[in-house]
Amino acid sequence: MKYQEAVNGVKEVIVSLFDLGVSAGQIRDDEAVFETGIGLDSMAAVELLEGLEARFGIVLGSTDLDMANFATIGAVARLISRKTGDGQSLASGGWRGGGDAGDE
Repeated sequence: MKYQEAVNGVKEVIVSLFDLGVSAGQIRDDEAVFETGIGLDSMAAVELLEGLEARFGIVLGSTDLDMANFATIGAVARLISRKTGDGQSLASGGWRGGGDAGDE
């Protein structure tokens, strides 16, 4: 998957899962995901991981959970790009946004 596709998808997941009061387009690529940036906490991290896995059709393993991979929107997008590889369809995960990402 191309980097910019991953960036857009990551932003969509975040605005769909969390009530931030902003649109995906208002989130910068270099925005911090936790603490001072978007402000997600450790409880939200689990929901974010589940949302990313569902949206992109990937499995994030323990080696992927390095905080450097989640420091910014761009860092998350780079991780997603690595996990999906180039040319994968954005829709391959079948995620539709909203609600609980784990719901069937």
